Amino acid sequence: MSEEKKANSVVTREAIIASAAKMKTERLTIEEWGGDVIIRELTGKERDTIEAALLRGRDANNFSNIRSKAVAKALIDENGNRLFDDNDIELINNLSSNVINTIFEAVNRISGMGELGEEDAAKN
Repeated sequence: MSEEKKANSVVTREAIIASAAKMKTERLTIEEWGGDVIIRELTGKERDTIEAALLRGRDANNFSNIRSKAVAKALIDENGNRLFDDNDIELINNLSSNVINTIFEAVNRISGMGELGEEDAAKN
């Protein structure tokens, strides 16, 4: 006699919406800043915006500030609140490019962009 597969329960709309609070986070040590930062994965909309800019990257206006924009969206405090808002892009642009790139690559990885972001950034 074969064992019947146990059916997974069906996820409700409310459970899906509640999962937004459970986005992946990661702690990174940034020696240049003297401690750790916390990043979170991008939302679907944020990821689409970043990927669209990377895919259209040959136009400098689309690629402009892409790393700083991702960093502004992903850096959070211990309560999950963003450290920077979209008006802080120029401030972030003036920080170390090595640090910004380290954070950008980690955001790409935990957001599932991985090689797409890195390869397109290298091309541009």
